[in-house]
Amino acid sequence: MYAAAANPVLLKKFFGTLADRVTVLARRSVYLPERAEQGLVVYHALIAAFNRGDVEEAARLKQLNLRQSRDTLLHYEDFVR
Repeated sequence: MYAAAANPVLLKKFFGTLADRVTVLARRSVYLPERAEQGLVVYHALIAAFNRGDVEEAARLKQLNLRQSRDTLLHYEDFVR
């Protein structure tokens, strides 16, 4: 995508802005009710799956974490903007 862009400077700016927005949303989501606790439970299970070498379970848990984050952010959309 970067190589195909007619304006690499603009593309670099876009990805920088996107990364900044993701960082802000991630930091704000920790303050949402029960999100930190929910995330910690999943991350502990994810680390256990890594330690067991259970790739399928690790992938499932990471997808679960992403879905939970998305659902929480959508529920509290007005707060995180």
